[in-house]
Amino acid sequence: MKGRSLKANILLNEKRNAEAAQEMKTLTLHRADDWHSWRTAGLFFWRNQMTDDAIASFERYVVLRPDTADSHQFLALAYYQKKDVNKAVTNAKKALELDRENINATNVLAQAYELSGQRKEALEKYERLRALDISPEYRKTVEKKIQELQ
Repeated sequence: MKGRSLKANILLNEKRNAEAAQEMKTLTLHRADDWHSWRTAGLFFWRNQMTDDAIASFERYVVLRPDTADSHQFLALAYYQKKDVNKAVTNAKKALELDRENINATNVLAQAYELSGQRKEALEKYERLRALDISPEYRKTVEKKIQELQ
């Protein structure tokens, strides 16, 4: 798994994006029942703005690990990246049902509400985020968002 991931990143650095994507697809093909491979592939695709492939990978991750907040919060991030607010919200809420303290799910939920113009809901989630255990730098960013929405 690490070898294919490394090779994909090298290919990406060489601007050989299609080959890089194929490496990750090969990884999941050979490890179809391993949630780690789907998570790894999803993160690779998400970071590199290959959103549809990220969504497909994270959807499989959710199938393999439906009981983890992590799987749902990554799927929410991918849907947010695609600007599919409804699916981002649905998956972020599912992640928060499984882990009320999930910082990433709270953040994507706040951002999705903000993107859809739901200022009150976004403000509530940013205030919730501020109450969680976040870094001082991130707290400043969140507090700025709160001020913008008030």
